[in-house]
Amino acid sequence: MDKNRKKNLKIYLVFLISFLIFSIYGFIKFNGNAKEKINNSKSIKCNLDNKTDNETENKPIEEVGSEYKNKSIDIVKRFLKSYHLIESTKPINEFEKAKDIVAEQLYLELEQEVIGNASVPNKGLIYRTIESMKVYDYSFDNESKEIHVKADVYSNWLNENKKISAKNELTKYDFLITNFSGDWKISQITTEIY
Repeated sequence: MDKNRKKNLKIYLVFLISFLIFSIYGFIKFNGNAKEKINNSKSIKCNLDNKTDNETENKPIEEVGSEYKNKSIDIVKRFLKSYHLIESTKPINEFEKAKDIVAEQLYLELEQEVIGNASVPNKGLIYRTIESMKVYDYSFDNESKEIHVKADVYSNWLNENKKISAKNELTKYDFLITNFSGDWKISQITTEIY
């Protein structure tokens, strides 16, 4: 090897060794601080709003989870009005209103379903009403910090003249609502039609 190459190799090795030493030191220092912060932590804070509430900060996580009940029920009702209710021949326009309350991957799947359902022969079933909606069985999972909600929706299917073609169809929904960086969104849905 020529002298220039040896010199460059030595400089490279010095930089590499220095980088490794500083990386190991930084990792050890950061890891120790993270453990210290975790050990010194006294409570878990969960805020939907930017408001800080002293009462919420001092509550155990079980009580904090119950405060999300109304918010999650509102999310489910809003979703059902944009997904289940079909008031036009282009239901995708209504479904797009739910984009901010549905996790991205689920939204893309449901969007394809809505588009697909609108393009297939419908046997005279064009519009769908919501005759009654019952949201129930709210639960907050302390381990996963997720919310489970169920809903029953009774519907009528209408033809192109908006006359009833099928009456009292029951659809049972089961929702999983997850917190994504402070925003509660529907992340999973299962449905059964009776």
